[in-house]
Amino acid sequence: MNLEPIVTVKDLSIEFNRKQIVKNINLKLYPNRINVFIGASGSGKTTFLRSLNRLNEELGAKTSGSVIIKFKNKKIDIYNLKTDVSLLRRKIGMVFQVPNLLPGSIADNILLPLKLLFPYDKETRERQLLDSLKKVHLLEEVKDRLHMEASILSGGQQQRLCLARTLALKPEILLLDEPTASLDFQSSKRIEELILELKENYTLLVVSHSLSQARRLADCLFLFKEGKIVAEYQDKKAIESGFVELLEMF
Repeated sequence: MNLEPIVTVKDLSIEFNRKQIVKNINLKLYPNRINVFIGASGSGKTTFLRSLNRLNEELGAKTSGSVIIKFKNKKIDIYNLKTDVSLLRRKIGMVFQVPNLLPGSIADNILLPLKLLFPYDKETRERQLLDSLKKVHLLEEVKDRLHMEASILSGGQQQRLCLARTLALKPEILLLDEPTASLDFQSSKRIEELILELKENYTLLVVSHSLSQARRLADCLFLFKEGKIVAEYQDKKAIESGFVELLEMF
């Protein structure tokens, strides 16, 4: 493969309260692909996902090994003591299983983080608001309700608003932790369609609870078991040819 990896993980291990949750992970991820991580509850996939923007530290984790990220302007070891963690979390945006709305209006959910993190004038922030809502196909649904409470939105709309908020901060990599787990079928379908669109401009890492969803979305598929990656499929052809084996292991 001639492409340079955008994420290189070497000997990554993570423990909480002296219990090892992720064990000696080594992998390379390439740009503009949907990388899906599956496995039973407690297998370590979400902990691994959080390691890529150092969110585990907020929960008291101890991490060893290295994670090298290639951004557009430079390559960094994210666990280097000099790494700017707040900048890292903007460059590697995350959307969670349950929509995490900010208090306030639909517009506030995007404008407030922009106001805090960027030196934009009001006109630029408003433009970013509309652009990010358009990217998740939410603008037409909410354009007349932007100053209403975000909590009035349906579950699927709330999740798309959270994704729009993340995109407004101009990430290069997206971490999606079971983004459809709390949604109905139609809302899940819309999120899946968005994920497929977004890979044109982002590298995505998706934790999924559904093997059928993983099959639909994944360009690369990784199976977690007891903190380790026990199987990986590096393209759609490999996923299809190995699907029966995967069913037996899942």
